[in-house]
Amino acid sequence: MRIVVTETGTPLGQSLVKHLSISHNVVEFNGNALDPTACAQAVANAEAVIDLRPVASVDTAPDPGNLSDPKSWKAAGVHIEHLSRGTYVLMRAAVEAGASRYVLGSTLRHLEGYDQKFSVAETWRPRPDVDDPAGLGAYLAEETARQLALVEPFAVICLRFATISTGHGPIAGDEVHVDDAVQACVRSLEAPLAISETYSRTTLASGWWIFHAPGGGDLSRFPVGAARGIGYSPAHDCKVAARNGVRALRDTSTVTSRVIRRVTMFGAGGPLGAATAPHLMSAYTVRLTDARPLADIRDANQPQSPGAPLPSVPPLPHEAITCDVTDPVAVAAACEGADAILNLTVIRHDVPGSFRVNLEGAYYVMRAARARGIRRSVHTGPALNLHDRPAGYGHEFGVPDDAPARTGVWQYTVAKYLGQEVVRLASEAYGLESPTLVFCAFVNPDVAEPAPGGPHPMSISWDDAGRALRHTVDAPGYPAPFELMHITADLPHDRYSNAKAKALLGWAPRDNLEHLYARHP
Repeated sequence: MRIVVTETGTPLGQSLVKHLSISHNVVEFNGNALDPTACAQAVANAEAVIDLRPVASVDTAPDPGNLSDPKSWKAAGVHIEHLSRGTYVLMRAAVEAGASRYVLGSTLRHLEGYDQKFSVAETWRPRPDVDDPAGLGAYLAEETARQLALVEPFAVICLRFATISTGHGPIAGDEVHVDDAVQACVRSLEAPLAISETYSRTTLASGWWIFHAPGGGDLSRFPVGAARGIGYSPAHDCKVAARNGVRALRDTSTVTSRVIRRVTMFGAGGPLGAATAPHLMSAYTVRLTDARPLADIRDANQPQSPGAPLPSVPPLPHEAITCDVTDPVAVAAACEGADAILNLTVIRHDVPGSFRVNLEGAYYVMRAARARGIRRSVHTGPALNLHDRPAGYGHEFGVPDDAPARTGVWQYTVAKYLGQEVVRLASEAYGLESPTLVFCAFVNPDVAEPAPGGPHPMSISWDDAGRALRHTVDAPGYPAPFELMHITADLPHDRYSNAKAKALLGWAPRDNLEHLYARHP
């Protein structure tokens, strides 16, 4: 086989290359995984890729530093963005090259928050510490790989390693010997990937699998579970207890509620921000921010779609400032004095911008909310359960707001999903309130024309969308720190429901868009 291995300068990478080179053609790739051209050249004609970047990042991730100092956020934000975007770029290149198997090395670090008395297996949900760039970055790389594995034509195996041990002393319960880690990689390349005939008789050549690769013996922090099915059997038992114990959040204090009087909005120059601002300004003092001056966006007069609103410069006491959401110092300054945040920022058209704004930007907004004591931050994005085959819900009805995401391969939806995960994790860790409204199709009912098939089954007018966002600020509270809600008109399709938004926000759409799906409008 022609096998590409990344991070070959690490002890695991060196050992793996030495072992595989005996019987395979091994290509070492230590270049920039963010560079599509470099990735394409590295994986050309490859049959398999072993990507060790996430597991290697455990030793190279930046220290989170002073969590209240915005200057210290940038290194962590760039790390998690690069790790997830690098996984996206390298996996897309592997698909184009026709690789049949992709092994992603990851870490058990983001499962160490569970009590040690539990036998934590692959079926347990990861609990990454949002203050730990190494664990959070590895988790987001996993989630990137998982979303692509659901739709791309190759098998993706995620190997979560305990801490790699290269010494000659006793192995601790949270370690795995490097030789056993190599064994796990080799088994992942060679083992058939079975599925129970209870569910299907299909022979699988694609999909998503997770296997834990800990040390052996009763003292191992994590048991060898599903990996036995691919033949993994560690030769080195753990001889002493785990050294790290239970990994706890660095700061477990929560943010308390306060009366909302001042609101900061990011992404105010877009049409959704333009539709929302008038509703907010009638009740709150609002700071509108965008990467470009609002006056320039208004004067350019380039609406996103027919009838889409354009921003205006707000009158006093409101204000408009320029702010790049990927600049943590600027984000923190924009949140100074605010009681609530609305993050409407979005980039769709390119891979770097999508990950920087939709993921890295969301990370800085949540950091600012925590540092400034702002409990309520509202977020927006595309509905991530719209996709059709092979893994989506396009053929289903009554798809709930909280249906597991199916992003497909578009960089916009992948990055927005990762940003939502950061928002969820931060909200749960710090007791924040982060209602997240998701949309699909916006229309201006005054100018929209009927089309064959009618409007998308998750359509909403610009004004109703803006009113919904106003209601997220008005609402007295939310049942959970992170609440995801469909925002759609009352449409007869019965595919997506707005019942949750109605119940939690006290909102209801006013434009039913009936003239867009009536036979004789």
